Amino acid sequence: MKSTLLKSTLFIATVALSLNSYSQINYYGVTGNMVAGDFDQDGLLDDIAAFNTADEIPTLTLWTSENSKMQEQEAYCQLSFDFLGASSLNAKIVAGDFDNDGFIDDIASIYEIGIDKTSVTVWLNNEGQFTPKRWWYGADFDANQTYQTLVSGDFDNDGFVDDIAAFYNYDMKATKVYVWLSDNKQFGWPGTWWIGKDFDATRIQGTIVSGDFDQDGFKDDLAALYDYSDGFCKAFVWTTNKNKFNWPYTWFAQSGFEAEKLKGNLIAGDFDQNGFDDNLAALYQNDENSSSILVFKRNKAGFDQPETWWYGANEAITANMRLVTTDLNNNSQNDQFTGLTISGTTASLTTWTAEDNQFTLPEEVWQGIALSLEDCNKNGGCITNELSGGITVYPNPNNGQFTIEIPKGKDDLISITVYNVLGSQVLSLQAQTGQIMPIDMSNLKTGSYVIQMTGNEMNLKQNVIIQ
Repeated sequence: MKSTLLKSTLFIATVALSLNSYSQINYYGVTGNMVAGDFDQDGLLDDIAAFNTADEIPTLTLWTSENSKMQEQEAYCQLSFDFLGASSLNAKIVAGDFDNDGFIDDIASIYEIGIDKTSVTVWLNNEGQFTPKRWWYGADFDANQTYQTLVSGDFDNDGFVDDIAAFYNYDMKATKVYVWLSDNKQFGWPGTWWIGKDFDATRIQGTIVSGDFDQDGFKDDLAALYDYSDGFCKAFVWTTNKNKFNWPYTWFAQSGFEAEKLKGNLIAGDFDQNGFDDNLAALYQNDENSSSILVFKRNKAGFDQPETWWYGANEAITANMRLVTTDLNNNSQNDQFTGLTISGTTASLTTWTAEDNQFTLPEEVWQGIALSLEDCNKNGGCITNELSGGITVYPNPNNGQFTIEIPKGKDDLISITVYNVLGSQVLSLQAQTGQIMPIDMSNLKTGSYVIQMTGNEMNLKQNVIIQ
């Protein structure tokens, strides 16, 4: 039995609330933080967990499956002693069997705890109560440089999905892939399993996924779509030999494939039902009003040209990185995926099932009431569909000098305003989307400040600490 120690302080918080199914929630805060697993320990990968980072103190929501329908509840989740801010978790959450109890029911995250200081924390699940353990600490490691690239897998082939890997982006377009191997109690010092001296990790579209692309029976390979500046796209696959990744093969290449239209909606699974998680599925935005599900099937030389297995409305926009591979039909095949979509004041979990080289009509397995964009803007800001999870402030805390990184979006200009704890404006400027902007507030007093970033498509607030 896993032990649980519940405390309550400013940075060690226990969440013990039950969600009212009729209450309105800012579900925009779960963007990039959804994972699938067996959180009720019934032997089936048919549950979903999501950290909601809309507020300063994140909450953990669980959706557990029963008869192909999902029930929502807020989990007991204790925050670790070194936790700084909710936004540090964005798009850096994975699920795995880190304690080797036979269930993929634990959660791990890599996040910043100071200037170039990083923690890898594992939340161990004990009957729905998640207790944190620091499994690794890096005194000269910038968690922000991993972007949206954290994945879990069985990279050492020990039979447990208890390891994690991340792409680390250095200056001058150099990239390393680090792997943290688990001994079910902690992570060892990360090994450098691949180095790309002319590989820019920021050009990876749709995040990194792990799977069994070489069909060796282990979830120990990586795949990513890489977007070149001239509109040329490649799908790279890194296979492993237990202690490093081989040089990536090009499994797909095409000009004119607009990878940025994936909106982060890329997953791996067994969609052709051949017994291996060796396919990619992408929820692709055709335009503002239509989406397609593109499937990359494995062949002997790589991936086939993507096939359209489903055509629908604007799910690629309303899902926006809230997508996971699931087994709600309990057939022991990862041939389904589920997305959390937000439209107006409705939040829905929708499941697509692969069948005979197509996805059947999507089934709504849960529905909740979401805050509208207007309402959640009034209550502290929404993480919007266009720029969610992509604005990065680092380092945080800092000495007054830090960087704001803004992804490309529909807004030409973003307004950046900084307020002190009294609500007084201390800085105001404008920036272009896609810009990396250095900020100098070293003339201000130490303490906590609020950065507000606004545009036609966004109203987001984030804390920054000057030490």
